[in-house]
Amino acid sequence: MMENYLSSTVGIVINVIGLLIFIPFSLKKLSIIRKGASGEFSVNGVITWSEYGRWSNVDMESNGCLISYSYSVGDQNFNNTIPRKYFVRAESLVKKYPRGKAVKVYYSPSNPEYSWVDKRPNQLRTLLITAKGYLIAPLLSINLCAYLIYIFNNAS
Repeated sequence: MMENYLSSTVGIVINVIGLLIFIPFSLKKLSIIRKGASGEFSVNGVITWSEYGRWSNVDMESNGCLISYSYSVGDQNFNNTIPRKYFVRAESLVKKYPRGKAVKVYYSPSNPEYSWVDKRPNQLRTLLITAKGYLIAPLLSINLCAYLIYIFNNAS
């Protein structure tokens, strides 16, 4: 049934329109993030909060950390956090980034809110994350909805 949907006029139109909408958006996001990942643009920042503890996430509790930092680009001040996905190394991250520590912040010049601490992100990882979040996920969501409608309309 899925093959029928993908080769149908509806499936082809949905995918072409989805690609026409999401590819430019994805490329724009990628260019913003890649400029920051290039390592060319950096400023000094400071760790403003660093805490290790027990965190609740939906219906799961685990040890983790919350580390935030601030930095300035031109006359604008920004605050950001180190992603909390590092639960495995949470305690060592808090020791590595105590409150008040000076850090190097890499940022995107076209959108300085996109920033990373101490090391610039891997270029390939940046590409994969951008593609997954801004191209693949939206296309899958749209196709799932369209496929369900297609099945419902062709059920009889």
